[in-house]
Amino acid sequence: MTPEIPAITPELYTLDPTPHVPNSKLPVILYRVAVNGFSYDEILELMERNGYKKGGQWKEHKTAHFHSNVHECYAVISSSTLYSLGKSPIDPDVNNQGRKNGITLNDKATGR
Repeated sequence: MTPEIPAITPELYTLDPTPHVPNSKLPVILYRVAVNGFSYDEILELMERNGYKKGGQWKEHKTAHFHSNVHECYAVISSSTLYSLGKSPIDPDVNNQGRKNGITLNDKATGR
């Protein structure tokens, strides 16, 4: 039986545009441990049932990039990840208003 999805308050991150990454007005949404207790197959089925296609599994993109007309969903199934969003390597660390450009998220799997 597939585990129930827990009620989790998401973390929201709004990213200002940078000279090289336009970013979205919509926030980055992070649900930590949302798939805790799910098997690998259950996680894939859950994502596909919600319209996400299996894509860059076990891949990393070392080249900064952004998508202008789609959004992405990532699940950390095992181990951990360090994920940088909203800033290219050539953008300054801080914008003209003194706010940090981009974020780096560190998340780890806690499932089976």
